[in-house]
Amino acid sequence: MMYDKVKLYVDRGIVGDSFSAIPGYLDPTTVKSVYDYHTGQERITGNLDGLRLSVNVGGVYIEGSFAKFFYGDNLHTHTRATTEEVIQKLSDLLHADISEARVMSLEFGTNFPMRYEVVRYLSLLGNLNHMQQSNFAGSIYYTPKGKESYQRICFYDKGAEATGKGVVLPAGLGDNLLRYEIRLNGRLNRQLKCGQVYGSTLYDEAFYKQVGGMWRSRYFSIEKKRQIKNDVMNKKMTVGEAFNLLMAQLIGQGDGRVVETFINDLKANKALSHPKDYTALKKKIREACSSIKTTETDELIKELDDDIKSAGAYL
Repeated sequence: MMYDKVKLYVDRGIVGDSFSAIPGYLDPTTVKSVYDYHTGQERITGNLDGLRLSVNVGGVYIEGSFAKFFYGDNLHTHTRATTEEVIQKLSDLLHADISEARVMSLEFGTNFPMRYEVVRYLSLLGNLNHMQQSNFAGSIYYTPKGKESYQRICFYDKGAEATGKGVVLPAGLGDNLLRYEIRLNGRLNRQLKCGQVYGSTLYDEAFYKQVGGMWRSRYFSIEKKRQIKNDVMNKKMTVGEAFNLLMAQLIGQGDGRVVETFINDLKANKALSHPKDYTALKKKIREACSSIKTTETDELIKELDDDIKSAGAYL
C-alpha cells in the first residue's frame, strides 16, 4: 500500500535564508505569478518533477502524487521506506528539511489486479454507516453525511483511468485494475486521533500501520451483496426463511442503493413513528438478506476480501 496524493506546508522558518531561491528550483516553463485579491499578496506557482508548488510570503504548499514523483506514475506501489526516500528527495531539491513540513491532507491505498471486470466488484459494494454512497462512471465514493466532508472512500477502475489519460499499463498488471483508497482531506489529527502530522510522520511505522488499519477497517465495514446459494431451493425451509430468500433476491436485483432509497423515502414521509424504527427496519432487512441459510458471500467479494487482508498483512 502507499500514499498517493499528499499536500504539505513548509513554513518559511524551516527553509531559512534560502527561501527566496525556491522559485528558481521550479520548472521555468510552469512558473507563474498570481495575485491574490483576498489577501493582497502575490504568490508564485510552478511544478517540480510533477508536484505543484505554491510559494507565498509565509511558506510553501507542495501538492501532488508521491508515486508519480518517485516512479513517474501512480500504478506502482511504493512502501513506507520509499516514502522516506520521497521526503529526502524533496529536501534535496528544495534545500530544506521537508521532514518538518506539516501534512495537510493525504491519500492512502493501492491497486489490485482482479480476475474480472472492475465494475462487477463495484456492483457488490453496499451501504456504509454514516456515509453517503455515490456512483459515477466506473467508480463508487463514500462521503460523510452532514456538513463536514474531510474523508472520502473511493473505489474505481484504475486501469480505465490510466488508459483514458494515455498511460500504458506496466506489464503484469492485467486489464482489470481496481483501486481502493481513502482520502483524508484536512483535520488529520482529529480523524486519526493523533498529534500534528509532519513529513517524517508519514514514514513512522506506528503511524503508517494506523492509517493502513483505518484503510482496512473501512473496507470491512461496508455491506456487501451476498449471492443466493445454488441449492437453496432444493432444501426444506420455513415460511420466514422463504420470505428472507425472496427479499434477498429482490434486493439483489437492485443497484445497491435500493434499501437506502426506500428508507429515505420513508423518512421523508415520516412513515414510521420513531427515528429508531428506521434503524430497526434497516437491521431487519439486512438480516433477511444475509441469512446464512439462504445466502453466501459472493465469489468476487471473497477475492477482494483476500486481497485487502493480504495487503494489510504487509503494513
